[in-house]
Amino acid sequence: MDLLLKEYSNYLKLRNHTNVLKFYGVIRDDKYTFSLVLEYASNGNLSSYLKTHTVDWNFKSRVCRDIALGLMHCHENNVLHFDLKPENILLDKNLIPKLADFGISKTKSRMVLDNGKAGGTLNYVAPERVSRDLKMRELFEKYVFFNFFFNFLKRDFTLITYQQSS
Repeated sequence: MDLLLKEYSNYLKLRNHTNVLKFYGVIRDDKYTFSLVLEYASNGNLSSYLKTHTVDWNFKSRVCRDIALGLMHCHENNVLHFDLKPENILLDKNLIPKLADFGISKTKSRMVLDNGKAGGTLNYVAPERVSRDLKMRELFEKYVFFNFFFNFLKRDFTLITYQQSS
């Protein structure tokens, strides 16, 4: 429930940007289950799309630009995504990329590891993400974006998911 509330809060802060998945509300499935109602991205996530489509440099440069604009919007609203990867970039019917999955994102003022644990996807995680040095962690999003950008251009998205224990 706390994760859902945090994601809800971040989507509210980030509403009204072309490159952030639109948030419509919350529904109650039953007495104890709630779900976010988000924009439908008919072309799925970027990782799946790249497995079934050939893309040109124009598409790649547009995706990188749009993701950078989405991240800038996040930062302007005091939110760090912390899990930028192809699976968390959704494509709408017009192939406009949208940042999604703000479940492990943090506000800049709360950049402390929860219970000493860090989550994310190993291939995209900066060393700053698991550091307790808050100044170092502020560089996290830039590292992750450039890592994503580099891998996107060379089209190598081998993923290793991890959860660091305390």
